Amino acid sequence: MATAILLAVCFASPYLFIPSTIHISQVQYLSIPANAVVRSFNNFQNCSRWMPSAGNCDGKTIEYNEIQFLLAKLYETALQKIAIITSSSDTVNSLISSNQLSKDSSFIYWECSLTAGISPISRIQQYNKAKKIKISIDSILGSFARFTSSGENIYGYPIIRTKVKDSILISEKKILPSYPTTSQVYELISSLKKYISDQQGDETGFPMLNIMKTDSTYDMMAAIPIRKIIPEKGNKKIKRVLYNGNLLMTEVKGGISAINKAFVEMENYKEDYDLQSPAIPYQLLITDRTKITDTSEWKTQVYYPFY
Repeated sequence: MATAILLAVCFASPYLFIPSTIHISQVQYLSIPANAVVRSFNNFQNCSRWMPSAGNCDGKTIEYNEIQFLLAKLYETALQKIAIITSSSDTVNSLISSNQLSKDSSFIYWECSLTAGISPISRIQQYNKAKKIKISIDSILGSFARFTSSGENIYGYPIIRTKVKDSILISEKKILPSYPTTSQVYELISSLKKYISDQQGDETGFPMLNIMKTDSTYDMMAAIPIRKIIPEKGNKKIKRVLYNGNLLMTEVKGGISAINKAFVEMENYKEDYDLQSPAIPYQLLITDRTKITDTSEWKTQVYYPFY
């Protein structure tokens, strides 16, 4: 009799400590701003890049540890709804949120709840299911944290903070009806180079280029850093840049689309870290594009002034 009672107590003990509703929550601290978290995590198209190695992702559904995590709804804010499918007849709705901790850190919070049921067997089954979900969520968030520890994974380029070294520029601007061709770009650059030579000036760096679209035209400005001030003439103007001023910089290999994408990611970085820009961004033309016509071989440094 005593043995039977002891066995009953042992069987019932886990049941007694399992609540009627089992809450699951997991927090992961990240060394990136909350905006970057939302943009990266919500982009399930890239989830195969940050999933744990044993998981699969098709752009909408994550499969990991025999559980499906289905993207149920994307929000414009820092909140996302994900359906956790543990079997063909069992779905648990979960919510993910992200909040800023400091200028360059945040956390991501994933939560859901399961109804335990009434019977001891049901409660123990649901408890084991909850443990499996929690372990899976922890693994996914940990993998995401490792992935986002590299800025290149977030923005597609290694964006670094550097300083202005060339503070004197000679520049010239031209307005065109369509996007400037390589020939038009280098006509402007050649004009500046000749003028520097005629004024016995010294170039100190690669040509700079900014192309800005207005309502119906394209404003193209080229500039070349020089050692000392030379006289201005016509459209050729001296630009003074704050020496040792702050710059965001990355290097791009590719043509116009790759360069434009880098500028978009620079904008994302600037907004993520709440940076302001006192001047226009620009390209530094490392490759002479008149000599190398294969755009996939172009090397360009992209710069964005900030404070």
